[in-house]
Amino acid sequence: MLKLISLLFGILVYASTAIASGDSPQLSGDEVKALFTDKTQYCEQQGKDSTCKTFNAADGRVTRVMDADGVRRVGNWWVSANGEYCLRWDGKKKDLCFTVFNQQDGSYHLLRKGKHKATITKFLDGNSENM
Repeated sequence: MLKLISLLFGILVYASTAIASGDSPQLSGDEVKALFTDKTQYCEQQGKDSTCKTFNAADGRVTRVMDADGVRRVGNWWVSANGEYCLRWDGKKKDLCFTVFNQQDGSYHLLRKGKHKATITKFLDGNSENM
């Protein structure tokens, strides 16, 4: 019975990831690094009805500004050993890591623990927002 429950749980996690990712392939660590390094990303946070801009510097620093209120956060970003986009905001103890999936419309979905957390609608080279 325990094996059956474990199997069903595994299927559910896989299915939710596939659905949330639109069945697109997960980006590799090298692809994530190339996509995010020295780029400004424009994002929509799922379930929060908010948008933001984030700059990922080549030196590992990250800056995010929320569009609605201008709140600015800074921290560090990196690509984990299993290819996830990770960051830790200054003053926080918890790392936030996301798997990245390319979508057919050219956007990217960021999933955390199998849940769709954000959509990156576009990337621009450099610090295009002077963050």
